[in-house]
Amino acid sequence: MSIHHSLYKYKCEVCGKAFNNSDNLARHRRTHTNKKFKCTICDKDFTTKHNLITHINIHVDGFEHKCDVCGKGFKTSSLLKDHEYSHTGERPYKCTVCGKDFHQKRKLSIHMQLHTSERPYKCTVCGKGFTIMAYLSRHLLSHTGDYEHMCDVCGKGFFCKSLLKDHENIHTGERPYKCTVCGKDFHRKVKLSVHMQIHTSERAYKCPVCGKDFAVMVYLTKHMRIHTNDNRHECDVCGKGFVSRPHLRDHRRIHTGERPFKCSVCEKEFSVKRYLTTHMSLHQSV
Repeated sequence: MSIHHSLYKYKCEVCGKAFNNSDNLARHRRTHTNKKFKCTICDKDFTTKHNLITHINIHVDGFEHKCDVCGKGFKTSSLLKDHEYSHTGERPYKCTVCGKDFHQKRKLSIHMQLHTSERPYKCTVCGKGFTIMAYLSRHLLSHTGDYEHMCDVCGKGFFCKSLLKDHENIHTGERPYKCTVCGKDFHRKVKLSVHMQIHTSERAYKCPVCGKDFAVMVYLTKHMRIHTNDNRHECDVCGKGFVSRPHLRDHRRIHTGERPFKCSVCEKEFSVKRYLTTHMSLHQSV
C-alpha cells in the first residue's frame, strides 16, 4: 500500500469512501442517516438539535415580523428589514476600515472587532481566541462535529450551505472569486475579501516581536505563530507540525509524491506553488 493510500485508512462501510481520520468519517456517516430532529409544529426535520432549536423561533410568539420569502420570524421590523437584504442581495452597511460590506448592521458591528487585536473569547479545547462569543460557539462545533452541511467528498462539515459551496470549489478546482486589481482568483469569497486589503497602502498591524507589519489582522495572527512555535497543524504520517493548514498541505506532498504545479515552458513539476513561481523567473530572465 502506498503512503498516499495509508493516509485514508478510515473507510465508510456504506459507500466505501475513505477518509484520513475518524472524525471526518464520523461526519460523513451522517450523510447516510435519516434526519431525526423534527419540528412538532410544521414537521420539518433537521440533522442536529441546534438547528431545530434555531428553527423553532419562527413559530414562537414575539417573532411576529415574518419574511414574505422564507417565513422566518423576527422580533422587530428593523431586524426583518436587515434579513430581507439577504434575499435582495443588498449590502448597505460598509466597514470604514477595509470597505467590506454587509446586509446586516449587526454583522458590521461584529466585523469591526476584527480590526482590534483583542480576542477575549478562548476555546477551552485548543486555546484559539475569538473577538465575539458567537464565533467561539461556532468554532466549538469543529471539535464536536455537529454540523448540518457535510461535504460528500471529504466529510468536512460546515455551519451554512454557502461555506460548503465554497469548500467544494477546492475539490472541483473552481476559483470563481477574482481580484479586480491584480486578477488573482480564489475558491472562497472570504479569501478574496482578505486579499483585497493588501492593495491598500495601510499596514496597520505590526508584529511586536520582529516589527513586520501587515494589512490584515488575520495575517499578523498567523505570523505570530512563528514566534510562539504554535505548530498546531500536525502531519498524520511523520508528526511534523506547521503553523498553518496550507503549509501542512504542501508538506504532505513529500509523502504522497504529488507535484501538481507544472511549468508551462519546460513542463518541470513542483510540489509547492512558490517553487514554481521562483522557477518561472529563470525563464523570464533568459
